[in-house]
Amino acid sequence: MTAMSVPMRERAARWTARARRTPPWLQDLVLAIVVSEADLAAVLLSERTDGPFGEVSTPVAAVVVVLVALPLVFRRSNPGLTMLLTGFGAGAAGAVGIPVQPLAPIVALYTVAAWSTLTDTVVTTAIFLTVTTSLVLSTGQLYVLYSNTLIVLGVAVLGRIIRSHREQAHELALRAHELGLEREERARLAIRTERARIAREMHDVLAHSTSVMVVQATGAQRLVRTRPEAAEDALGVIAETGRQSLADLRRMLGLLRREDDRVPTAPQPTLVDIPDLVAEFVDAGVPVDLRMPDRTSLDGPVGLSAYRIVQEALTNVLKHADPQRVIVDVRLLDARVEVEVLDDGGVARQLDTVGGGYGLVGMRERAGLVGGTLEAGPRPGGGFRVAATLPLEPSGDDEREDAA
Repeated sequence: MTAMSVPMRERAARWTARARRTPPWLQDLVLAIVVSEADLAAVLLSERTDGPFGEVSTPVAAVVVVLVALPLVFRRSNPGLTMLLTGFGAGAAGAVGIPVQPLAPIVALYTVAAWSTLTDTVVTTAIFLTVTTSLVLSTGQLYVLYSNTLIVLGVAVLGRIIRSHREQAHELALRAHELGLEREERARLAIRTERARIAREMHDVLAHSTSVMVVQATGAQRLVRTRPEAAEDALGVIAETGRQSLADLRRMLGLLRREDDRVPTAPQPTLVDIPDLVAEFVDAGVPVDLRMPDRTSLDGPVGLSAYRIVQEALTNVLKHADPQRVIVDVRLLDARVEVEVLDDGGVARQLDTVGGGYGLVGMRERAGLVGGTLEAGPRPGGGFRVAATLPLEPSGDDEREDAA
């Protein structure tokens, strides 16, 4: 029994799927044909009584039966008119002696319940019950009254249930479509966010290392004949900076290629690494004065953001400012860390849009991602100032910044 029921359910599911793919007008046309054939069979098998015009011939009865069921073709587009025409047609056929079964009016009543408002359904059902009850009472067949009432009310209730299920299915489909759009939008946003994060990392690493190598190479060119030892030291700095840049690039590319987020990654620079960063710029010829408490440690996205902001600010100084003095001031307070980079170099060159001005934009993005703020602009007495305030507990949504 169970083995046979599975194929039957599968066949029923396939038949239902094919029926749903059939155009509605074709479904209604088939329904009208089936109803008219059933009514015609009932007429042929029943005894006809003479009407006002005598006995109706079979061909005429067949035509009348078809005409009564014909409005079912447009039942979904105009349920009320279908109900009116089928009901009037069935009543007129019975009046002239053609015993038409009420199949077409019952289907029309179901259509009103399934495709019209609740008010239309109640009014139509009440009228239908009134008319059919009057006909039953006129024939004296009171035993039919109970079954007639149950059939009419059952058809109306069934139509409302089908309508409710259809509306729920439509709402679910609409919600699924909206959820699909939301998922696509979240995916696009995640891609844009990831691209921006990668762009920031590559910009910070490459801009810093490239600037250091360019400055050192320029110095080595000038010193290669007069001070070969100093030129050799500059070349050593270039080599070390290049190796570090390659290592950083390999790390980032490895992160992009990996599929398992649990793969361990190299530690990211934080506040404790700022002295080493400053030392690199001092070796590159930038006069940096670091003001920072001893044993300052802050890991995670906030520490990385603070480090990158200092790195980018010093890189801009190295590329554009030509200062006499640079101050890096790092203050670790109770609920926030404040980072300030001051120089007395040329403001106009620092405001230049070399590289699309991405440096300042990237610094502001880094501060914003952890819920902080950043200010950058000329100093009143000359030079340039970059100041960032970062909360110790990040409130941004890029918690992965420390894993990049």
